[in-house]
Amino acid sequence: MAGFSPDGSQALVKNAGSIRRTLGWDFTASAPKSFSTLWSQADKTDRLILQNIHKHAVEETIDYMEQNAAYTRTGKGGKYLHSASLVVAVFDHYSSRSLEPHVHSHCLVMNIGIAENKINAVHSPILYAHKMTLGAVYRASLAWHLEHELGIPVERRGDFFEIQGVPMTLQKSFSSRREVIHDTMENQGWHSAKAAAKVTLSTRSAKHEVSPEILLAQWRMTGQALGFGYVEATRMLHNEHPVQIQPQGHDEVLTRVMERFVRLHDFQEKDIIRAIAIEAPGRRLSVSDIKAIRDEFLRNCQVSGVSNLCQTRYVLDEQRYVNRPALKQEEYSIALSADDEDLEVGWEY
Repeated sequence: MAGFSPDGSQALVKNAGSIRRTLGWDFTASAPKSFSTLWSQADKTDRLILQNIHKHAVEETIDYMEQNAAYTRTGKGGKYLHSASLVVAVFDHYSSRSLEPHVHSHCLVMNIGIAENKINAVHSPILYAHKMTLGAVYRASLAWHLEHELGIPVERRGDFFEIQGVPMTLQKSFSSRREVIHDTMENQGWHSAKAAAKVTLSTRSAKHEVSPEILLAQWRMTGQALGFGYVEATRMLHNEHPVQIQPQGHDEVLTRVMERFVRLHDFQEKDIIRAIAIEAPGRRLSVSDIKAIRDEFLRNCQVSGVSNLCQTRYVLDEQRYVNRPALKQEEYSIALSADDEDLEVGWEY
């Protein structure tokens, strides 16, 4: 992580060993509370099944990250941008700081990008820009594996989803940390995401080590007391007549996303992916389906008469799509405000 070869004999990047060097970034993939709750009540074999579903979703998310958000820069002032391969270490955890069920993985992206057989630092702004999209892709993949492999129905809740049939009372009993954050924000009259991040840090307690066996036994007792224990979890995971969830809604999702973006001034491909991924849970749409809908969206953008979208432009090496009417209005406004008759307006396209 310090930028040296494994044996420490060779510097792989220019600032290897520097105290100013960024070692990497932690992207965390957190399963919905209903998933963690179901996992906590299952037996060892079924827990492994759920863990593998989570693992596959994490792997698909890392694949998306590497294909769409991994870049290095070379040349004077970082003039040239190169798509890169990443080095990512994944650490799986199954409990929260509050010692409640919480299936999540820390994906440690090391500050090492491999492009054209050379190693350079990762261009982090693009990684950060994809943060929300990565979360949406993870959840869409997790939902698809639950629906496709286990026949377990899920339902969207805002930008997230939950498993149908896992009692809310049990989920809330395993959500004391969330309640502390919520109550603190309510007492302070805070409602922004920035405030939530601040409260999350300020109310964070020290970690305590408790054996998994003890935690599982405690969680099982809570589940049984609230009417959803081992028996109910097993029945849900091994339903003799699982819900037959058919892939659906390609056209509906495409229409909804088109309607959403026609109202925006400009956007990027990651925004399209995120919007589609948010719509995916409950429709049995895989990551491949999400990409296919993305491709159809972009094809429709280019067909005259199908949509008012979209015109391509580049800002700081990032490809953006612009709402055509908004672009025309922007050009018109610039022209009206210009004192110089020779002022050039518009984007090259």
